[in-house]
Amino acid sequence: MSKLLSEDNGNIAWRCPGCDCVHNIPVEVGVKVDHKWQWNGDGEKPTISPSVFVHGSEECHAVITDGTIQFMGDCSHKLAGQNVPMVEFCW
Repeated sequence: MSKLLSEDNGNIAWRCPGCDCVHNIPVEVGVKVDHKWQWNGDGEKPTISPSVFVHGSEECHAVITDGTIQFMGDCSHKLAGQNVPMVEFCW
C-alpha cells in the first residue's frame, strides 16, 4: 500500500492524521490551476514542496519530507508542532 493516491486529474491525496480527513493538491503539468506543488514521485516516502496549507474544518499547515509530516505551529488541530509518519492511504 501507499502513503498517498496519485489521481488521474493530476492531484495527489493523502490521509491527514491531524485533521482525520483526506487532503489533495495539484502536482502534474496540464492541470489548470494557479499553483502546483512539487512531488518526488515516491508513494512510500513522499516529499512535497513547498509546504501545504489547508483551510477546512481544521487549519492544517505541514511540510512533508520522506514520508514524515511536520505539522507547523499554526495548525488548529492536536498535532500542531509535531512530526508524525504518514499513514497508509485509505478513503
